[in-house]
Amino acid sequence: MRIGNREFDTKNETYIMGILNVTPDSFSDGGKFNHMDAALAHAEQMIRDGADIIDIGGESTRPGHTVISDEEEIARVTPVIEAVKSHFDVPVSIDTYKGNVAEAALQAGADLVNDIWGFKFDYKTAEVTARYHAACCLMHNRNEAIYQNFDVEAHNELTQRAAQESIVLLKNDDDILPLSSKAKIAVIGDFAQNPRYQGAGSSLVNPAKNPESFLDVIANSDFDIIGYEQGYVRNKKPDAKKQKAAVELARKADIVLLFAGLDEASESEGLDREHMRMPDAQNNLINEITTVNQNVIVVLSAGSPVEMPWYSYVKAIVHGYLGGQAGASAMLSVLNGQYCPSGRLNETYPQYYKDTPAYNYYPGAERNSEFREGPYVGYRYYTTVGKKTRFPFGFGLSYTSFEYSCFSVNEDGVLFAITNTGDVKGTEVAQLYIGRKSDTVYRPVRELKGFKRVTLEPGEKKFVTIPFDDKTFRFFDTRTNTWEIETGSYDIMIGRDAEHIVFEEQLVVDGTVSDGRYSAESTLDYFSGNIRKISDDEFEKIYGRSLPQNGWNGQIHMNDAVCQLYYGKGILGKLICFGLKHAISVSKKRGVPSLNLLFNYNMPIRGYAKMTGGFVTMDMAEALTEMANGHRIKGTGHLIKAAVKRN
Repeated sequence: MRIGNREFDTKNETYIMGILNVTPDSFSDGGKFNHMDAALAHAEQMIRDGADIIDIGGESTRPGHTVISDEEEIARVTPVIEAVKSHFDVPVSIDTYKGNVAEAALQAGADLVNDIWGFKFDYKTAEVTARYHAACCLMHNRNEAIYQNFDVEAHNELTQRAAQESIVLLKNDDDILPLSSKAKIAVIGDFAQNPRYQGAGSSLVNPAKNPESFLDVIANSDFDIIGYEQGYVRNKKPDAKKQKAAVELARKADIVLLFAGLDEASESEGLDREHMRMPDAQNNLINEITTVNQNVIVVLSAGSPVEMPWYSYVKAIVHGYLGGQAGASAMLSVLNGQYCPSGRLNETYPQYYKDTPAYNYYPGAERNSEFREGPYVGYRYYTTVGKKTRFPFGFGLSYTSFEYSCFSVNEDGVLFAITNTGDVKGTEVAQLYIGRKSDTVYRPVRELKGFKRVTLEPGEKKFVTIPFDDKTFRFFDTRTNTWEIETGSYDIMIGRDAEHIVFEEQLVVDGTVSDGRYSAESTLDYFSGNIRKISDDEFEKIYGRSLPQNGWNGQIHMNDAVCQLYYGKGILGKLICFGLKHAISVSKKRGVPSLNLLFNYNMPIRGYAKMTGGFVTMDMAEALTEMANGHRIKGTGHLIKAAVKRN
């Protein structure tokens, strides 16, 4: 598809449209960019951030918007279109549903017409777009939000594509994947039959189709499936009978597909994990099965890293995360080789929880936890101190291979080439990292500053550019309370992941400051990255003030969590705390924790005045706090007065 002077491969690539509203009443950014200098500055920033098209709109379409005349809309958008086209080499879109505005915009240089009414509001818009041979983007605005012809299958195809591109191949010994169609395959694990396809709380959605079961999907394939066994019960202790049946099935198979991961009670909104283990029932099952079958493929489903004590004993590991309603079809397409895996880890997988930089600081005393890691979070810590990981940040295997070449660096960015040296079409994710050794700014040995997904046919070679922007070299300067760039030499690196760097070169950058605030002498651990045992004195230098007391003083405050009522002097608070804790325990045993209970248990007392729609007022919350501190009579009187006042 051609838009302006650029070809857009909409089938294989994803593109970003930057929105430039030159209106006083836009829903998102009204009044910010309806002056020429501000509009051009915003357009430039969006282009630097990766925008492929700049979409310019002159009339807000937010609920309750003011409809303006064609003449006024034209007067708003045409000067901006002309200015953007003259200053930047970028396709420009006009966001309008009016034929006259579309024609004026196309005459001013617009390349695409973006009509939220799909050419149904003003049919002249379609005629004008065709006459000027312009591209178009058709939206589906309606007077009433009633959709009888929602394309469920098209939506499902998109969810499958998203899931496919997110799947990460973590291990593939002896190229056991893709699966051979001649192999006898056993499917084991509750996740194969009952997928955990989404999270909880704010990530809980109503699927357009019933979520797929992997068992159902693979049953319709050409693979020889010799049987299925559940193997374990989610969130329960090991079940000897189910485990034995799974082991016996594994003995008969050439290959075992073992589905495992974190169940709904292991990770959820409203609670923090305090370890990285999978449930014992699953770890035990994997260990037992690997003693009778050497060709075990673990298919993971989880939203966060897990320890893998069985890593050395399995042939392959494929991580599907929470794959959505079409996650099973997506997983099958990777396992059978129909789709070449291209997902990359967006977090480091340590070997053990104790290896994490926060291990000594979380959980803290009582309800306090100190963030002493500074910038050394995730890969920034592991790469700086050279700590061995299970899988580094950005890691992901493929069914093909890639070669990097022709690397060069200039003040604008990096240029290099990638060649697919394998036999199948695949996608590589090239990652740009930067680093700098400084005596006055402590920073990790490398930080991710950009990446590019590149899809290549076998033998195909493409040149790739990753540009620098205003965020590439910056650090936050506490002296100026803003972002600054330190003048000096920087390491410019291109990596397959955070640990495997294929190119490295130095670039001298003319920054905004010559040094930072800190010295290696007074904050040695922060400059070295060895932050697992930061002293109180060193942390205070970074924190900028005295540390708060970690101990409990026995006094309940409005900012304390409801669970802390247990430590109060009032019997009411203890009863509330005990009741919530018991109810949470019951819900966890059922396998699905109650988010409402978790929220109530961990919510600050003042939160009840914010979250109950006026049922509990701030005065009433203060009265309950008084009662929790042992002032039963005073607090009860205060509560009655507050309740009367509320009514």
